[in-house]
Amino acid sequence: MSVFLLVLLGPLFLVRVPAGHVGAIWRPLFGGTDPFGVLLEGVRIVAPINTVTLYDTRLLIAHDTFDGVTAEGLNVKLKITYRFRIHPSKVGLVHRTIGPNYKEKLIAPAIATVVRSEVSKFTVHDVYGPARNAIQERIFARVVDPKFHNLIESRADPEPPEGAIVLGRRNRSIAEQGRPDQYKPVIELLDVLINNIVLPARVATAIEKKQEQEQLKEEYVFRLDRERMESMRKEIEADGIARFQQKVQAGISPNYLKWRGIEATLSLATSENAKTVIIGGKDGLPLILNTDEATAARRTPAAKTNPKTGAGKAVGGRGIDLGRPSSAPGTDIPSN
Repeated sequence: MSVFLLVLLGPLFLVRVPAGHVGAIWRPLFGGTDPFGVLLEGVRIVAPINTVTLYDTRLLIAHDTFDGVTAEGLNVKLKITYRFRIHPSKVGLVHRTIGPNYKEKLIAPAIATVVRSEVSKFTVHDVYGPARNAIQERIFARVVDPKFHNLIESRADPEPPEGAIVLGRRNRSIAEQGRPDQYKPVIELLDVLINNIVLPARVATAIEKKQEQEQLKEEYVFRLDRERMESMRKEIEADGIARFQQKVQAGISPNYLKWRGIEATLSLATSENAKTVIIGGKDGLPLILNTDEATAARRTPAAKTNPKTGAGKAVGGRGIDLGRPSSAPGTDIPSN
């Protein structure tokens, strides 16, 4: 029977606190929210009349876009990522004074104010260029600066949380009762990172054109350097060829050319490709290498030989046959 009652009435006085969470307690009969005590992880017993609100004390990450105005008066948008977590020992105080949406009420406005203040000190070129890291470091340093009293700091919770006495109001110690109110940060901010910077359309177009012209300039410089180096290479190559010719000129002889011709003929004859070798000259070398051949093969003008033609002469009314040998004068041609 007791087990049945426990299962039936358990949800009324048992609270399950997940890992990485703490619970802020609101007691309507004992002064409201307890700013000093919280429910730690595990299954906790609370009075049915009390209300427990869970807070995530693990590392959280947020992405927001903040507006800024540069030194030239141009509007820019900074997309910023920041990581933070709530101090577990201050969950009760946060629940009483701020509420569960402390990011929107406390962290985001503090970062937005600092972003507008810091961006106004730089030009648009510095914002998206070399000063980007410096800007995000300055934003982080100012947000966690204690003199601004924005309840945000850069260190972990200096005071460990204490478990609350849930069946009644936890009695505060004499030291706590006599401690005057003082500034106590409730949020730990780990870093502020600038992910992207959105510039006005006309400014972005002008920057792109400027970058394009700078790249073209670099390209022309590179091309000039390349042509200059190519000119130097050709000059060195020409000097090397000239020195080579001077050294080998004395050693070039007809015998050397014949030897090179024999090597070329052997290489050509042993190759597997189809070929036609034309051999000329008395040494059997290719025609192109017959450098010592005498000029006897030069073309000489042919002798002009004209056939002797006999002049026809009428003798006794007969004509002389030029195609037949003429008989001696005074000799009669026998007739058949």
